[in-house]
Amino acid sequence: MYTVRSKLQYSIMHLLTIFLAGVLLLRFSEASSPKGEKSIMVMAASSLTNVLPEVAAAWKSQGGYDVKFNFESTSRLAQQIVAGAPVDIFFSADSEWMSYLGGRGMINTASRTALLSNRIVLIVSSDSTFAPSSPGEISSPRLKHLALAGEFVPAGKFARAALKSEGVLEKVQEKIVNADNVRAALQWVAKKEAEAGIVFQTDAKVEPRVKVTFVFPEASHPKIEYPVAVVKGSKNSEAAIQFLKFCQGNKAKKIFEAAGFTVLTK
Repeated sequence: MYTVRSKLQYSIMHLLTIFLAGVLLLRFSEASSPKGEKSIMVMAASSLTNVLPEVAAAWKSQGGYDVKFNFESTSRLAQQIVAGAPVDIFFSADSEWMSYLGGRGMINTASRTALLSNRIVLIVSSDSTFAPSSPGEISSPRLKHLALAGEFVPAGKFARAALKSEGVLEKVQEKIVNADNVRAALQWVAKKEAEAGIVFQTDAKVEPRVKVTFVFPEASHPKIEYPVAVVKGSKNSEAAIQFLKFCQGNKAKKIFEAAGFTVLTK
């Protein structure tokens, strides 16, 4: 089992990249809002790229503030937050990275809630004749490249855990190609740069150039949860809490479910 605390090591160049990303995000935040107009900044896992703007639009139509987004891998976003990037809300694709921030006193723990769940699936290009129907078939000689998100990215961690549980990780280890985030892995398969990939089912749903060949058993990997919380130091914490409450309401629930997510909160 991968642990953030024991295996995550930062290089100087990586930290510099994170710092610069935070600076650019700050400039974007300052430049993109009309003076005097309130807005909130949300950092969210890349698997939420399509659905969260829909939720935000529904909230704004009811009088809510403008919502700006930064979508990336959960691991990279957490590091940006540690580096001081300005943000009001963090949507993580696993509990471990949210706890990583919580352990550093960087989130409002009272606001933390497990909002969504997902499934991981094997995908191939939509016209592929190679269509494994079970984990055991992934080790076929026909598979040359298996696209996964990186090992510290939630989708990548869940994928590796499932492959290990099903007894095929060692057989395909040399075929794995690591993407920065789950959407990048999705695109490699869509563009036929990899014969197959493992992504969240909600990612597969938004890309017509791929098809799902099977869903991994839930018991084969840790429970998938998307926790969300207001970040300490938020300049718009009241509006951020209001948006989180909206995300737990019936209107947002319908949007999340239509996108293929399971809503965990009532």
